[in-house]
Amino acid sequence: MNRELAREIIACLRLSGSPKDRLNRLSSFTWDEWRRTLQWLDESGLALPFWQRMHEQGTEALLPKELSTALRRNMQDHRRRIRAMAEDVDSIHQAFDEAGIKYALLKGFAMIPEYCPVASARTTYDYDYLVAVSCLREAERALEEIGYRSQPPVAGQPSVYFHDARPPRSPLSRDDLYSAGFPRTLELHSAPWNPEELKIPLDLSANWLARRKTRTLSMEQLDMERSQRIRSGLRFSVLSEEDELLFQLLHAFRHILQDWCRLASLFDIAWFVEHRTGDTAFWQRFLDQVEPCPALRQISGVALALSERLFGATLARTVAAETIERLPVPIALWLLRYGYRSAVDNFSDNKFSLLLYREFVRDASAWRAIQRRRLLPLHQPNRAAYTSSRAAGDRLAAKWSQSVYVARRLKHHALGAVRYGLEWLRWRHVRAATARHPQGRFGRGGGTFTLE
Repeated sequence: MNRELAREIIACLRLSGSPKDRLNRLSSFTWDEWRRTLQWLDESGLALPFWQRMHEQGTEALLPKELSTALRRNMQDHRRRIRAMAEDVDSIHQAFDEAGIKYALLKGFAMIPEYCPVASARTTYDYDYLVAVSCLREAERALEEIGYRSQPPVAGQPSVYFHDARPPRSPLSRDDLYSAGFPRTLELHSAPWNPEELKIPLDLSANWLARRKTRTLSMEQLDMERSQRIRSGLRFSVLSEEDELLFQLLHAFRHILQDWCRLASLFDIAWFVEHRTGDTAFWQRFLDQVEPCPALRQISGVALALSERLFGATLARTVAAETIERLPVPIALWLLRYGYRSAVDNFSDNKFSLLLYREFVRDASAWRAIQRRRLLPLHQPNRAAYTSSRAAGDRLAAKWSQSVYVARRLKHHALGAVRYGLEWLRWRHVRAATARHPQGRFGRGGGTFTLE
């Protein structure tokens, strides 16, 4: 990708300042530079909100014609995808309600309009549900009755399901990512955080589902093509507002630690923060929830700091003081040295998130296992090439594509391990220099991070 162009796209999506001034800079980039950045734009999840911003500002003409055509087509395809997804969740919720299952929809439609004004402007690929442990078996049976099948279970991971009519596969092209035909998986979570997976225990309230609420989305908020099934909107259960924000912060942080966090996740958080800045009662409830657990407060500070820095969200002063500005010096230093730079790459270009990860894992043996697994992953690589054709040529081409993908991943991990080892030596020196100041303040003046 063209890193300078990627930074300009991020700047165009800032929620404060004058984004139109940044939009005008886009005309200086060539189609070839845009073409090399398209994969990043898709993977970051920013393609649709970026096109929405261009449309709102009336600046589509600043983009190469080929790009405008592609993004307009993707938005139109995504509206059809939203219609299909709305019909999916409507049938899922009907099945859950008939079975008496306690659930809360996470992400996706649950984030409209608090984290994104309309469903068509937010890319989503799956469905996530928080389900009471006592209801998991009933939920599985309800899903089976409407055509969903479970994938082989993975220890420590949520249960994953796919519909018989849409078996999992890799995208056939970038346009396929936005099409109604691209498969959508479903995940059932029994808890908002899995301490066994990441080895970070958190003191979370056990009654999230008891605080759930009902949300209704209008057809205007769905912004989708008309449907025979969905005529007047969607109605479903969601988490309370403070639980929902906490889940989004935990979700983003978890993916940062796992070397893959789409920028769109941080943009969602920034949007919410910007539009709830003055809601004192909400922020007090949120702070009451995170204050008893230092690790939870620090996780919130990391995700909020990145969202604020990247997308210019205006965080309430009292919230910043209790989260970002109370970050321990090593964590604040990680944000300064690696956070923003790694975020531009969706945290996938290096393994420097391990340096942050280490600050949250207290057990030495657990950390050695995490480090070994992350630096030398031995699990089966993802299936990046797929064909349903029985033709020998097509099958051979798919195998070749998969082999190339595996080779690239091996190279990525090998180089990443070497870079991490070298950076760890530098980090150890810098961190040692700050050891005499175990707690500092994290200033945010002038739009940049400064350690006070």
